[in-house]
Amino acid sequence: MNINDILIRPVTTEKSTKESSLGKYTFIVNQKSTKIDVKNAIRKLYGLEIDIVRIIKTHPKYRTGAKKYQTEKRASEKKAIITLKDKKKTLDTNKFAKEKRIGNAIL
Repeated sequence: MNINDILIRPVTTEKSTKESSLGKYTFIVNQKSTKIDVKNAIRKLYGLEIDIVRIIKTHPKYRTGAKKYQTEKRASEKKAIITLKDKKKTLDTNKFAKEKRIGNAIL
């Protein structure tokens, strides 16, 4: 897999911003990517050593309408929580957005 296909975007929530001070960063990744793919993509893109990669799969959320008609409110995603070996180093997620725009069309 290509690096641009593995990492989709960083997650910017209150929890992920707070954990970034502890050396943990969260990304939305491709459904078919593995921990090893994510680790190698971060290593190639940022040049940092990764300690732990955790994967979380979220389920889709549905809304039930009239006559039991279901529509998908939110699609399923796959998240990767990355922990750096050296917690003093930081990972710039703005660099990721710039690299993504240069490599592909603006997403």
